[in-house]
Amino acid sequence: MSRTAVVLGYTALLINDEPEYDNLEGAWLTHEDFVVFHRVAISENHLGKGLAKKMFAHIEAYARQNNINSVKADTNFDNPAMLYLFESCGYHFCGTVYFRGSPRKAYEKVLFP
Repeated sequence: MSRTAVVLGYTALLINDEPEYDNLEGAWLTHEDFVVFHRVAISENHLGKGLAKKMFAHIEAYARQNNINSVKADTNFDNPAMLYLFESCGYHFCGTVYFRGSPRKAYEKVLFP
């Protein structure tokens, strides 16, 4: 029996590696190690099934497993789905960062062991 893998979602994770976050217009909640994630995407055929929220939970679990208590991310000001996810998953708005001249809303969630 042959099985075909289906990609349901994608994100990029980095640890302590987002130089633009040093230029935040605002204030981060912490200044210790952090996991940052970018480019969250869910397959169009699987939107609305809570997969992005599950992805957030896995990212947070990964951070905890690596003894990192902060997760940071950002999104466009006009991305209501991602803005809602940040708020509903306990992320706090910390300020504005700029990528290639475009402003983005930056968020952080502090995790506790």
